[in-house]
This record gives sequence, C-alpha cells and structure tokens, in this order.
Amino acid sequence: MAAQLRTMADAAERLCVSKDTIRRLGLQGDLRLVRIGGRVLVPESEIERACEFGVGGRAKYRKRSTILAARTQGTELAAGN
Repeated sequence: MAAQLRTMADAAERLCVSKDTIRRLGLQGDLRLVRIGGRVLVPESEIERACEFGVGGRAKYRKRSTILAARTQGTELAAGN
C-alpha cells in the first residue's frame, strides 16, 4: 500500500507548529520528509508518530497538562514524564 503524503502546511497544522518547525525537524532528522520534484511532503505515518511520541506543540501541551494534573492530585510522576 502506498504511503499517504501530506503537505508541510497540513503537517504543521496537525502538529500545532509552523511550517518552519516542520522543515527544521526534517533537517534535524526528527521527522522524515519526502521530496518529490520541487515539493517537500510528510508521510502520514510520520505525523502520527510525531503526535504519539511527542514532536510538536500538542505533545508539549500534553506533557505540561499531565504534570499539572499530577500536582493537583498530589501524585508523583516518574522521571521522564
């Protein structure tokens, strides 16, 4: 099955970051980008991986919310959370 490819703008919107951040993540090797002709596209699987493992604005927000929720409930978080 062929991988679905999304534009950098679409990927940026889904990850709540800018197109420049998508480009930078690609250059750093944190996000796989595919060049087809003059277009740079992001595989759907990479967007899903980034959402799941913490690349982008939503992941940072989710991490902060988890920490705040744990503090308000009086529980300790394990290192790395």
